[in-house]
Amino acid sequence: MGIAGRHVNWSRGRLARVPGIPGSGIFLTSRVGSYSGFHSAHVEHPVLPTRQRWANWMGALATVAVILATAAIVVLLVLNFVLL
Repeated sequence: MGIAGRHVNWSRGRLARVPGIPGSGIFLTSRVGSYSGFHSAHVEHPVLPTRQRWANWMGALATVAVILATAAIVVLLVLNFVLL
């Protein structure tokens, strides 16, 4: 039940609110109730120290790569502007 762009469903002990933009197909569903999925949420498991070190190294490497790529773009833009 509801108006254009918004409706509410109630079934199996849960409430689903669905706002959206009429005619666009864009919507967002939010559920409240005992079957909303909250109780079965993902639980983080401990990460092995070696895997954590590897992940930290890859993150640092990616950060350095982004910084170097940004610096290269800035240098190229400055050189292009100066040489014109």
